[in-house]
Amino acid sequence: RKKNTDAARRSRMRKILRIETLEGRVSELESENTRLAQLVASLEADKAAMAAARHMSPAASPFAL
Repeated sequence: RKKNTDAARRSRMRKILRIETLEGRVSELESENTRLAQLVASLEADKAAMAAARHMSPAASPFAL
């Protein structure tokens, strides 16, 4: 009976440690996801600005000499 109680206690402790590890990993991934979303937004803005500049530039016209 004591062995079973000790085994159950160890099992609960492992479960708690595993959950804490997973919560930490979730936090890391959420931070990385936020950083990457900001990077994508920045690159999309740069892309739009470059496209707008290309349309306004006379040298971008295929008919420019």
